[in-house]
Amino acid sequence: MARMSRMAAFVAGRAPVLPRNRVHKVGPTLALALAPRRWAALMLALVLSWPVLVFAQGNGDPPGATGSTGQDAAGPAGLSGKQAFLACAGCHSLEAGAPHGVGPNLHDLAGRRAGSAEGYAYSPALRAADLAWDRGTLTAWIVQAESVVPGTWMLYHNHLEPGEVTRLVDYLLAPR
Repeated sequence: MARMSRMAAFVAGRAPVLPRNRVHKVGPTLALALAPRRWAALMLALVLSWPVLVFAQGNGDPPGATGSTGQDAAGPAGLSGKQAFLACAGCHSLEAGAPHGVGPNLHDLAGRRAGSAEGYAYSPALRAADLAWDRGTLTAWIVQAESVVPGTWMLYHNHLEPGEVTRLVDYLLAPR
């Protein structure tokens, strides 16, 4: 029997699969390295960041694995704000003076006008939006950005429970 190329094996479903708890280690940073165009980087970051939310709640093992409780410091209520931000960290930073990534730096976000961070190329829709980041605006943005600012470039699908969204907003608005 002839050996299959890696691509043919992958397409045929016979390629070895990485353990799911290791996939998140490549994450959205790899997307930036692999995608020379902004839209491609956004798509890759979106695709590669989903495991962060999947494995942030446990000890890094897939759900149901031996020894995995599925609970962490946030307890049975879900993800803490810091844990929920892990899915955002592939595109955004929170540190003062950190460079923009695929998304803008979110340091000192409270009260800032949307689309106003210096040095970041926002979508025309977000630049034209008359929004300031407060608790209500940020909550609506996280839940469904496209409904807040139609035509935004932020590609994100919310998988958070309402309590997790609230903790993420608290985390983002907390002074640093």
